[in-house]
Amino acid sequence: MPAAMDGAANRQNSRPGTIPASDRHEVPLVSVVMTTYKDDVEVLWRAIDSILTQTMRDLECIVVFEPGDPNSEFISGRCFDPRLRVVCSATRLGMAGSFNLGLENARGRYIARMDSDDIAYPFRLARQLRFLDDHPDIVLVGSSARLIDCDGNVVGIRRFPIALKQIMQTAVFTNPFLHPTVVWDRTRVREELRYDPRYTAEDLELFLRLLRGGYHVANMPDVLIDYTQPLGYARSAAHWRGLVRVRAAHWRLGLKQPLAFATIVAYGCLSLLPQRFISAITGRNRLSDRFRSIQPPRLDSVGPDGRRDLESGGDDRSHNG
Repeated sequence: MPAAMDGAANRQNSRPGTIPASDRHEVPLVSVVMTTYKDDVEVLWRAIDSILTQTMRDLECIVVFEPGDPNSEFISGRCFDPRLRVVCSATRLGMAGSFNLGLENARGRYIARMDSDDIAYPFRLARQLRFLDDHPDIVLVGSSARLIDCDGNVVGIRRFPIALKQIMQTAVFTNPFLHPTVVWDRTRVREELRYDPRYTAEDLELFLRLLRGGYHVANMPDVLIDYTQPLGYARSAAHWRGLVRVRAAHWRLGLKQPLAFATIVAYGCLSLLPQRFISAITGRNRLSDRFRSIQPPRLDSVGPDGRRDLESGGDDRSHNG
């Protein structure tokens, strides 16, 4: 059992944005926002523990539970670490709404995203904060990821474009970031970032909004998380329709990248196909992997317990006070 699971977490049922008086003087540097709904509790705790055991310890981990999720009682009743904050929504909010509730409760200068079934490497936040310190013009940074299946087996490495020009080009065809890897600096944007609940592809909408706003963003080449995605995983027709809506809403990006209009048409046509054809086209295959920059597993990859970076070394204790 992880060392942190021996007490009571800071549990919040108050209105969104309210901070308990006892915590107001302890403002963390980073707020990690995670949402969940009836996930496997051991998988959920694995994700939470990977945040609480970061080398950069000046953080809070905000986990947003929807109504009716029994895991909220289990987690809040067994975790002693005061950096874990359990937030329970009064009504069903959906993905974007839950993200926003977490953001309304966040106190840190930096916002980091995390999924409830992924594993952050211990040095993830230290690396990303050091990158943002070294690049004051960058608002948001993501990273590469190692893909694992539900049993923890490594099934690939996914790379993402590094520089802004590459990101702009990639955004024409696919999401240039992996959502649970991103960290942004709240002081570098003109207004508080929120997810738009009108869209199911809320992460892509946020990223395209930043690009349209002229902000500088980047990805690190470092592999900083294990991202759960089984080999047989395939997106639904509803997912592709959601992407069409987002890209149509940001059609002005096509004025700089004309192929963006072709992408809207292609995704629209794809969403009209029967699911078995969508799965065959967009599931894990050589063409799809090449399109999404997924590489085969490396022979020297280590398991989740080792969690070494696959790119570079260095002192990862920065920002640890």
